Amino acid sequence: MKRPVLQCLVSSAVLCLVLLGAQSLRAQSTTGSIYGQVTDPSGAVVTGAEVTALNQATGVPYKSRTDGSGDYAVFDTPPGCSR
Repeated sequence: MKRPVLQCLVSSAVLCLVLLGAQSLRAQSTTGSIYGQVTDPSGAVVTGAEVTALNQATGVPYKSRTDGSGDYAVFDTPPGCSR
């Protein structure tokens, strides 16, 4: 191969690796999610219940509501302990 063609191939390969690496870095997340189900003492699901995850370090509440299956999801919670 001629030198300019080889340089072009190497440069293209490096560019692809850099772009792929940048994509995977953007996929990182610094928040989490909490999932669960609310049931009553008999085991029946509770629909429409308000669920609050309270960040113990900051006191910030993260709220959600159960759906028709009693399931809930609290999104975008920062790392740490919640109650």
